[in-house]
Amino acid sequence: MILLLDQLGNWLESVGVDNASEAVYDIFDPAVLTILVSMTLTNVSGIFGTGLLVLLAVIFMLSEAPTLLNKLRVAFSLTEDGEARLIRVLSAVNQYMGIKILTSLATAVHGELRVCSMKPGVFQSCNPWNSV
Repeated sequence: MILLLDQLGNWLESVGVDNASEAVYDIFDPAVLTILVSMTLTNVSGIFGTGLLVLLAVIFMLSEAPTLLNKLRVAFSLTEDGEARLIRVLSAVNQYMGIKILTSLATAVHGELRVCSMKPGVFQSCNPWNSV
């Protein structure tokens, strides 16, 4: 951390900022920066851990989806009428999930466009499909 602060101070002096090497230590306290980096890495690891658990749950649910009807038929000893009702319920759930996905996608695109239009020039690349 101290090496980075030294390099930043030297770079600032090279571009014309007077006494930058000393001022950098007044502006950036190494102890506070260390705590900030530690907290950031802890939060990022928590986000990735949660994301991994969600991904595993989704993979498990998707792998079980094709056999769900057969499992429910055996578990509840469904008649043809009961099976028809179950199929209607499952198709209603699928329809709801499709609408939910489209609504969430539209919200995300609208939010991205709104952020990009707020302050032109601030965001270098507002096109989410551009590779950086």
